[in-house]
Amino acid sequence: MEQKYNELFAALAKAQAEFEVAGANRDAHYGGYADLEELIHCTRPALSKHGLCITRRNMVIDGKLHLVAVLGHSSGQFIESIMPVNPDKSGTQGLGGCLSYLARYTYRDLTAVAIIKDPEDNDAGAETKTNNNQKPQPVSTPKQSNFITAEQHEMLQNELKDEPEIAKMLLSSLKITTLKEMPKDIFLATIERIREIK
Repeated sequence: MEQKYNELFAALAKAQAEFEVAGANRDAHYGGYADLEELIHCTRPALSKHGLCITRRNMVIDGKLHLVAVLGHSSGQFIESIMPVNPDKSGTQGLGGCLSYLARYTYRDLTAVAIIKDPEDNDAGAETKTNNNQKPQPVSTPKQSNFITAEQHEMLQNELKDEPEIAKMLLSSLKITTLKEMPKDIFLATIERIREIK
């Protein structure tokens, strides 16, 4: 029986329109990247709203361990991403690190969430190939602890509900692409300013 995807893709299209752009909140030798927690934070509310979920399980295929990630819809339709597990290091820590790495990649690929200054996108890859003599510069991203908390972000969103112009003005003046990147130290002053404008 042929697998159908019409309801799943319709729901995913609606959810993607509501995704936030993920911030590169971690540093690595090749630049910044968005960790799994950040990807989930930016996508799960919209996924759940439209009857979508992502699950993972380990499966042995042809005698080799694989990570199977599934994007499922309440209709019963689903798509899978199957990745072989090849740890760089032996032992439990190596296995755990590899599974965490694959979990992040499969989640990102199944949702197609956008990531700020993602060094692994096509443009970044092309730039690296054409500049073989230059080492990639690390992305100078503020530490996640300097950003507003999830609770503060929710409060900010409530304050800006039905106020898209004020939200745009804030993003532009702070030179950020998402409200989650707002520095903690200006949060209270920002809330007061929003209330003054409203």
